[in-house]
Amino acid sequence: MNSSTSSSFISSFQDDGFITTAAEPWFKVKVQLIQQYFHSFVTNVSGKVDDIVFVDLFSGSGLYSIGHKKELFAATCLASLQTDLPVSKWIFCEHSAENAQALKVRVNKYFRGKNVVIFDSKPDQVIDKFRSYVPQSKGSYKVAVFCVVDPFSIDIPFSTIDALNYLGF
Repeated sequence: MNSSTSSSFISSFQDDGFITTAAEPWFKVKVQLIQQYFHSFVTNVSGKVDDIVFVDLFSGSGLYSIGHKKELFAATCLASLQTDLPVSKWIFCEHSAENAQALKVRVNKYFRGKNVVIFDSKPDQVIDKFRSYVPQSKGSYKVAVFCVVDPFSIDIPFSTIDALNYLGF
């Protein structure tokens, strides 16, 4: 991601004592690729829709660490908040209570002014909540949803993906 995509970009996060997820160096590239795709998606739909919603089904604690020096970098969820793109709402899901708590603290510390909802649940347990938190397209009112499904293991039921598709994700 280049500097033109975000004027409030946080280049590095400091160790705050909360949990981080260990990752290999290639994972940082993966997050950057997801961010480039997100930027392209938002750029393409901007002006064509009334609301853009970012959903991350496996948000983790928001930070990853690499190597023995524990270089910290933003997970997809926090990286999406660093942009100045016209996103109206972010919804993060994390089934681990410890990770969800760390994510809540980090969102409040770095991105207090953003419209963020964090669910401490597995994705298949919040489908009904999405109906309340994600506006639905109706008539001339259009909503675009960018949904990241990036678990460490492929353990998301197909029925969940089908339900998300039905909701327009």
